Amino acid sequence: MKYTAASHDTGIGAEKFAVIQKVPAIVAEEGQTVLLPCDYTANISKAVGSCSWYKGARNGTEVSNRTAAYRGRVYRASVDFASTGDASIFIKDVGVNDSGVYYCEVVMLQRGVESGAETHLTVRSSVLVELNAAITANAKLHIVRGVIIITMIIAIFFWRIRVTLWKFWTNERSRRSNIPWATIFRVKVKQDSFNLADVELHSVPGHSELNAQ
Repeated sequence: MKYTAASHDTGIGAEKFAVIQKVPAIVAEEGQTVLLPCDYTANISKAVGSCSWYKGARNGTEVSNRTAAYRGRVYRASVDFASTGDASIFIKDVGVNDSGVYYCEVVMLQRGVESGAETHLTVRSSVLVELNAAITANAKLHIVRGVIIITMIIAIFFWRIRVTLWKFWTNERSRRSNIPWATIFRVKVKQDSFNLADVELHSVPGHSELNAQ
């Protein structure tokens, strides 16, 4: 796509200029509007020349509204190409077929032709974008479910341990409380003074006898 800028500064022998495509790669989705950035530098106040964009190769398919594939979809980013040094363009409603390598070319009077490095445009199909989004959402859902299941397993595990310990403690306390400790031995004190020799130990029927020494 060619844009022409004019100036009265047309001195011969002026310095060369540079064309800069500062974004090497762009990823877009179908239907979006894409900016292809391109700047040029020149040591003059006003430029004399034009800029064009090509796809596939330098001097390849011209990216302009004159080309059927781009008709009605290309417009420049700057209305003042001469003073801003901005040769960027917009491409509206991009499709998968717009994917490719784009080159910016600037022609300046008495200075020749310079091209930028390249900008690689990748346009992703909306179907693939939706599929990737669905896969990502599904993967996140599986992760959440997995975390919930693991959390539940751990909770059940510790709950069962607590129940087991509670049952053990309850049974042990019940077993101990059923032993008639108060009735196993009867202590008979014969006198008011408490001496070990004055204590008679009598076993309770049902328990093994204890012989006092």
